[in-house]
Amino acid sequence: MNCLKNIVTIKDLCGESVPTSGYDLMSAPEISPKQSAAIANEEYVKGLDLLKAKLDMAILEVGNDFNALISTNGYALNVAGDTYSSGTWNSGINNPPAALERGLIVHKANYSPLKRIRITNIQISVAVSMNDVPVYIYDNGLKHTYYFNLVAGSINIFAVNHLMEGSSVRVVMDNSVLTTSSTVIACKLGCGGTVPNPCGYVKGWNGSQEIQSESFGLHINFNCECVTESIVCDLASSFTGKLIWLKARLLVMEEHLYSTRLNSIVLWGKDKIEKLKSDVEKDYVETWNSLVNSLPVVLKKYQGECIVCNGIKIVTNV
Repeated sequence: MNCLKNIVTIKDLCGESVPTSGYDLMSAPEISPKQSAAIANEEYVKGLDLLKAKLDMAILEVGNDFNALISTNGYALNVAGDTYSSGTWNSGINNPPAALERGLIVHKANYSPLKRIRITNIQISVAVSMNDVPVYIYDNGLKHTYYFNLVAGSINIFAVNHLMEGSSVRVVMDNSVLTTSSTVIACKLGCGGTVPNPCGYVKGWNGSQEIQSESFGLHINFNCECVTESIVCDLASSFTGKLIWLKARLLVMEEHLYSTRLNSIVLWGKDKIEKLKSDVEKDYVETWNSLVNSLPVVLKKYQGECIVCNGIKIVTNV
Protein backbone atom coordinates (compact mmCIF):
# COMPACT_ATOMS: atom_id res chain seq x y z
CA MET A 1 0.00 0.00 0.00
CA ASN A 2 1.18 3.52 -0.76
CA CYS A 3 0.82 4.67 2.84
CA LEU A 4 3.38 2.09 3.99
CA LYS A 5 5.95 3.57 1.64
CA ASN A 6 5.60 6.98 3.30
CA ILE A 7 4.74 5.96 6.85
CA VAL A 8 8.31 6.93 7.81
CA THR A 9 10.48 8.92 5.42
CA ILE A 10 14.18 9.66 4.83
CA LYS A 11 14.97 13.29 4.08
CA ASP A 12 17.05 13.50 0.96
CA LEU A 13 18.58 16.28 -1.10
CA CYS A 14 16.82 14.82 -4.17
CA GLY A 15 13.41 15.66 -2.73
CA GLU A 16 11.23 15.23 0.34
CA SER A 17 7.94 13.45 0.98
CA VAL A 18 5.68 13.96 3.98
CA PRO A 19 5.60 11.01 6.43
CA THR A 20 2.08 9.88 7.28
CA SER A 21 3.26 9.22 10.84
CA GLY A 22 5.22 12.44 11.29
CA TYR A 23 8.48 10.49 11.76
CA ASP A 24 11.54 10.87 9.56
CA LEU A 25 14.60 8.67 9.99
CA MET A 26 16.98 11.61 9.65
CA SER A 27 15.42 13.21 12.74
CA ALA A 28 16.93 10.46 14.92
CA PRO A 29 19.90 11.89 16.90
CA GLU A 30 22.28 9.12 15.83
CA ILE A 31 21.51 9.24 12.09
CA SER A 32 22.96 11.66 9.56
CA PRO A 33 24.19 11.44 5.95
CA LYS A 34 27.80 11.38 7.19
CA GLN A 35 27.14 8.69 9.81
CA SER A 36 25.20 6.40 7.47
CA ALA A 37 27.87 6.73 4.78
CA ALA A 38 30.57 5.82 7.30
CA ILE A 39 28.92 2.54 8.36
CA ALA A 40 27.66 1.42 4.92
CA ASN A 41 29.61 -1.62 3.74
CA GLU A 42 30.03 -3.03 0.25
CA GLU A 43 26.51 -4.51 0.38
CA TYR A 44 24.93 -1.04 0.45
CA VAL A 45 27.77 1.18 -0.88
CA LYS A 46 25.85 4.38 -0.15
CA GLY A 47 24.55 5.53 3.22
CA LEU A 48 21.14 6.38 1.77
CA ASP A 49 20.83 2.86 0.35
CA LEU A 50 21.60 1.46 3.80
CA LEU A 51 18.88 3.57 5.41
CA LYS A 52 16.32 2.62 2.75
CA ALA A 53 17.07 -1.09 3.20
CA LYS A 54 16.73 -0.88 6.99
CA LEU A 55 13.49 1.10 6.74
CA ASP A 56 12.01 -1.49 4.35
CA MET A 57 13.02 -4.24 6.76
CA ALA A 58 11.50 -2.35 9.69
CA ILE A 59 8.17 -2.01 7.85
CA LEU A 60 8.19 -5.75 7.10
CA GLU A 61 9.10 -6.81 10.67
CA VAL A 62 6.61 -4.49 12.39
CA GLY A 63 3.87 -5.68 10.01
CA ASN A 64 4.67 -9.33 10.74
CA ASP A 65 4.81 -8.66 14.49
CA PHE A 66 1.45 -6.89 14.31
CA ASN A 67 -0.12 -9.97 12.69
CA ALA A 68 1.38 -12.13 15.45
CA LEU A 69 0.07 -9.70 18.04
CA ILE A 70 -3.48 -10.09 16.74
CA SER A 71 -3.25 -13.89 16.96
CA THR A 72 -1.69 -14.00 20.43
CA ASN A 73 -4.39 -11.71 21.80
CA GLY A 74 -7.34 -13.89 20.89
CA TYR A 75 -8.24 -12.69 17.43
CA ALA A 76 -8.48 -14.90 14.35
CA LEU A 77 -7.29 -13.38 11.07
CA ASN A 78 -8.82 -15.11 8.06
CA VAL A 79 -5.84 -15.26 5.71
CA ALA A 80 -7.22 -16.59 2.43
CA GLY A 81 -10.54 -17.84 1.13
CA ASP A 82 -11.67 -20.01 -1.77
CA THR A 83 -10.19 -19.65 -5.25
CA TYR A 84 -12.50 -18.54 -8.04
CA SER A 85 -12.24 -18.74 -11.83
CA SER A 86 -13.38 -15.87 -14.03
CA GLY A 87 -15.07 -18.16 -16.55
CA THR A 88 -14.88 -20.90 -19.15
CA TRP A 89 -13.67 -21.39 -22.75
CA ASN A 90 -16.03 -21.21 -25.70
CA SER A 91 -14.47 -23.88 -27.92
CA GLY A 92 -14.43 -23.51 -31.69
CA ILE A 93 -15.03 -19.73 -31.71
CA ASN A 94 -12.27 -17.11 -32.11
CA ASN A 95 -12.00 -13.35 -31.90
CA PRO A 96 -10.08 -11.74 -34.80
CA PRO A 97 -7.22 -9.30 -34.14
CA ALA A 98 -8.08 -5.71 -33.24
CA ALA A 99 -5.90 -2.72 -32.36
CA LEU A 100 -7.24 -2.74 -28.80
CA GLU A 101 -6.24 -3.83 -25.31
CA ARG A 102 -8.91 -6.38 -24.44
CA GLY A 103 -9.52 -8.77 -21.56
CA LEU A 104 -11.38 -8.43 -18.29
CA ILE A 105 -11.91 -6.39 -15.12
CA VAL A 106 -12.18 -7.95 -11.66
CA HIS A 107 -14.05 -6.01 -8.96
CA LYS A 108 -14.03 -6.52 -5.21
CA ALA A 109 -17.40 -7.72 -3.98
CA ASN A 110 -16.67 -6.63 -0.42
CA TYR A 111 -15.18 -3.19 0.21
CA SER A 112 -13.75 -4.00 3.63
CA PRO A 113 -10.39 -2.20 3.94
CA LEU A 114 -8.83 -5.43 5.18
CA LYS A 115 -9.96 -7.62 2.27
CA ARG A 116 -7.93 -7.64 -0.94
CA ILE A 117 -8.04 -9.79 -4.07
CA ARG A 118 -5.02 -11.82 -5.14
CA ILE A 119 -4.83 -12.83 -8.81
CA THR A 120 -3.08 -16.19 -8.62
CA ASN A 121 -2.74 -16.96 -12.32
CA ILE A 122 -3.57 -15.78 -15.82
CA GLN A 123 -4.83 -18.22 -18.48
CA ILE A 124 -4.56 -17.41 -22.19
CA SER A 125 -5.66 -19.20 -25.35
CA VAL A 126 -4.70 -18.03 -28.87
CA ALA A 127 -4.93 -19.39 -32.42
CA VAL A 128 -1.29 -18.74 -33.40
CA SER A 129 1.81 -19.34 -31.26
CA MET A 130 3.73 -16.22 -30.32
CA ASN A 131 6.54 -15.26 -27.92
CA ASP A 132 6.93 -12.31 -25.57
CA VAL A 133 3.28 -11.32 -25.64
CA PRO A 134 2.68 -8.45 -23.18
CA VAL A 135 -0.14 -8.70 -20.67
CA TYR A 136 -0.99 -5.62 -18.63
CA ILE A 137 -2.52 -5.32 -15.16
CA TYR A 138 -3.83 -1.82 -14.45
CA ASP A 139 -4.16 -1.42 -10.70
CA ASN A 140 -4.67 1.73 -8.63
CA GLY A 141 -3.07 4.00 -11.22
CA LEU A 142 -0.10 1.72 -11.93
CA LYS A 143 0.58 -0.44 -15.00
CA HIS A 144 2.21 -3.85 -14.38
CA THR A 145 3.58 -5.62 -17.48
CA TYR A 146 4.19 -9.35 -17.91
CA TYR A 147 5.59 -11.11 -20.99
CA PHE A 148 4.46 -14.63 -21.86
CA ASN A 149 5.25 -17.19 -24.57
CA LEU A 150 1.97 -18.52 -25.95
CA VAL A 151 1.39 -21.91 -27.59
CA ALA A 152 -1.53 -22.15 -30.01
CA GLY A 153 -4.33 -24.60 -29.25
CA SER A 154 -3.44 -24.83 -25.55
CA ILE A 155 -4.62 -23.22 -22.35
CA ASN A 156 -1.44 -21.37 -21.36
CA ILE A 157 -1.37 -20.89 -17.58
CA PHE A 158 1.01 -18.42 -15.88
CA ALA A 159 1.40 -17.74 -12.16
CA VAL A 160 1.39 -14.01 -11.39
CA ASN A 161 0.56 -13.73 -7.67
CA HIS A 162 -0.69 -10.13 -7.94
CA LEU A 163 -2.22 -8.67 -4.76
CA MET A 164 -4.63 -5.94 -5.82
CA GLU A 165 -4.23 -2.44 -4.41
CA GLY A 166 -7.46 -0.97 -5.80
CA SER A 167 -11.10 -2.03 -5.62
CA SER A 168 -10.99 -3.07 -9.28
CA VAL A 169 -8.24 -4.14 -11.68
CA ARG A 170 -8.09 -4.41 -15.48
CA VAL A 171 -6.20 -7.39 -16.96
CA VAL A 172 -5.72 -7.05 -20.73
CA MET A 173 -3.63 -8.06 -23.77
CA ASP A 174 -2.77 -6.03 -26.85
CA ASN A 175 -4.93 -7.77 -29.47
CA SER A 176 -3.37 -6.01 -32.50
CA VAL A 177 -1.97 -9.23 -33.97
CA LEU A 178 -3.62 -11.86 -31.76
CA THR A 179 -6.47 -14.12 -32.73
CA THR A 180 -7.87 -15.14 -29.36
CA SER A 181 -10.20 -17.90 -28.28
CA SER A 182 -13.66 -16.87 -27.21
CA THR A 183 -14.18 -16.87 -23.45
CA VAL A 184 -17.35 -16.91 -21.42
CA ILE A 185 -17.36 -15.01 -18.14
CA ALA A 186 -19.11 -17.03 -15.46
CA CYS A 187 -18.11 -15.12 -12.33
CA LYS A 188 -20.35 -12.13 -13.01
CA LEU A 189 -23.11 -10.15 -11.36
CA GLY A 190 -26.49 -11.82 -11.20
CA CYS A 191 -30.01 -10.43 -11.39
CA GLY A 192 -30.44 -7.24 -9.43
CA GLY A 193 -26.68 -6.85 -9.04
CA THR A 194 -26.21 -9.87 -6.76
CA VAL A 195 -22.56 -10.93 -6.43
CA PRO A 196 -21.52 -14.50 -7.29
CA ASN A 197 -19.32 -14.94 -4.20
CA PRO A 198 -18.05 -12.95 -1.18
CA CYS A 199 -14.77 -12.15 -2.93
CA GLY A 200 -15.25 -10.58 -6.36
CA TYR A 201 -16.94 -10.53 -9.73
CA VAL A 202 -15.66 -10.16 -13.29
CA LYS A 203 -16.69 -8.26 -16.41
CA GLY A 204 -15.16 -8.24 -19.88
CA TRP A 205 -13.25 -5.29 -21.34
CA ASN A 206 -13.60 -4.68 -25.09
CA GLY A 207 -10.95 -1.98 -25.32
CA SER A 208 -13.12 0.95 -24.30
CA GLN A 209 -15.79 -0.27 -21.88
CA GLU A 210 -17.00 -3.09 -19.66
CA ILE A 211 -19.14 -5.81 -21.24
CA GLN A 212 -21.00 -8.76 -19.78
CA SER A 213 -19.71 -12.05 -21.15
CA GLU A 214 -16.57 -12.00 -23.37
CA SER A 215 -12.97 -11.66 -22.09
CA PHE A 216 -11.10 -12.24 -25.40
CA GLY A 217 -8.91 -15.29 -24.80
CA LEU A 218 -8.00 -14.44 -21.24
CA HIS A 219 -9.14 -15.81 -17.87
CA ILE A 220 -7.87 -15.48 -14.30
CA ASN A 221 -8.06 -17.37 -11.04
CA PHE A 222 -8.33 -15.26 -7.90
CA ASN A 223 -9.06 -15.37 -4.19
CA CYS A 224 -9.59 -12.92 -1.35
CA GLU A 225 -7.15 -12.44 1.50
CA CYS A 226 -7.40 -10.48 4.70
CA VAL A 227 -4.39 -8.25 5.30
CA THR A 228 -3.68 -5.88 8.18
CA GLU A 229 -1.82 -3.21 6.23
CA SER A 230 -4.84 -0.91 6.44
CA ILE A 231 -4.77 -1.08 10.24
CA VAL A 232 -1.03 -0.40 10.26
CA CYS A 233 -1.66 2.66 8.07
CA ASP A 234 -4.60 3.85 10.17
CA LEU A 235 -2.44 3.69 13.31
CA ALA A 236 0.49 5.51 11.70
CA SER A 237 0.26 8.64 13.83
CA SER A 238 -0.53 6.84 17.09
CA PHE A 239 1.51 3.62 17.25
CA THR A 240 2.84 1.98 14.12
CA GLY A 241 4.73 4.95 12.68
CA LYS A 242 6.73 5.27 15.88
CA LEU A 243 7.29 1.50 16.02
CA ILE A 244 8.66 1.46 12.46
CA TRP A 245 10.83 4.53 13.18
CA LEU A 246 12.26 2.91 16.32
CA LYS A 247 12.77 -0.46 14.62
CA ALA A 248 14.59 1.12 11.67
CA ARG A 249 16.86 2.99 14.10
CA LEU A 250 17.65 -0.25 15.94
CA LEU A 251 18.53 -1.98 12.67
CA VAL A 252 20.84 0.90 11.69
CA MET A 253 22.47 0.79 15.13
CA GLU A 254 23.10 -2.93 14.77
CA GLU A 255 24.76 -2.24 11.42
CA HIS A 256 27.00 0.29 13.17
CA LEU A 257 27.90 -2.02 16.05
CA TYR A 258 28.78 -4.94 13.78
CA SER A 259 30.50 -2.88 11.10
CA THR A 260 34.07 -3.88 10.24
CA ARG A 261 34.87 -0.58 8.57
CA LEU A 262 37.90 1.19 10.04
CA ASN A 263 36.99 4.86 10.36
CA SER A 264 36.60 7.24 13.28
CA ILE A 265 32.79 7.23 13.27
CA VAL A 266 32.58 3.44 13.46
CA LEU A 267 35.46 2.91 15.91
CA TRP A 268 34.81 5.76 18.35
CA GLY A 269 31.05 5.81 18.20
CA LYS A 270 30.24 2.26 19.27
CA ASP A 271 30.05 2.93 23.03
CA LYS A 272 27.63 5.81 22.47
CA ILE A 273 25.52 3.75 20.08
CA GLU A 274 25.41 0.81 22.53
CA LYS A 275 23.95 3.01 25.27
CA LEU A 276 21.49 4.73 22.94
CA LYS A 277 20.38 1.38 21.56
CA SER A 278 19.37 0.26 25.04
CA ASP A 279 17.18 3.37 25.46
CA VAL A 280 15.55 2.91 22.04
CA GLU A 281 14.84 -0.77 22.76
CA LYS A 282 13.07 0.24 25.98
CA ASP A 283 10.97 2.82 24.11
CA TYR A 284 10.18 0.21 21.44
CA VAL A 285 8.88 -2.33 23.99
CA GLU A 286 6.85 0.32 25.84
CA THR A 287 5.21 1.43 22.59
CA TRP A 288 4.25 -2.17 21.77
CA ASN A 289 2.78 -2.56 25.27
CA SER A 290 0.70 0.61 24.80
CA LEU A 291 -0.62 -0.79 21.52
CA VAL A 292 -1.46 -4.10 23.20
CA ASN A 293 -3.50 -2.32 25.87
CA SER A 294 -5.40 -0.41 23.18
CA LEU A 295 -5.98 -3.45 20.97
CA PRO A 296 -9.59 -4.27 22.00
CA VAL A 297 -10.70 -0.73 21.14
CA VAL A 298 -8.51 -0.52 18.00
CA LEU A 299 -9.79 -3.75 16.45
CA LYS A 300 -13.43 -3.25 17.35
CA LYS A 301 -14.19 -1.26 14.20
CA TYR A 302 -12.47 -3.87 12.00
CA GLN A 303 -14.32 -6.96 13.29
CA GLY A 304 -16.24 -8.84 10.65
CA GLU A 305 -15.27 -11.24 7.90
CA CYS A 306 -11.54 -10.67 8.37
CA ILE A 307 -11.09 -10.37 12.12
CA VAL A 308 -13.04 -12.51 14.55
CA CYS A 309 -12.71 -12.21 18.33
CA ASN A 310 -11.93 -15.56 19.95
CA GLY A 311 -11.73 -14.25 23.50
CA ILE A 312 -9.42 -11.34 24.26
CA LYS A 313 -6.34 -11.62 26.42
CA ILE A 314 -3.56 -9.06 26.77
CA VAL A 315 -0.29 -10.68 25.66
CA THR A 316 2.69 -8.81 24.26
CA ASN A 317 4.85 -10.56 21.64
CA VAL A 318 7.91 -8.32 21.84
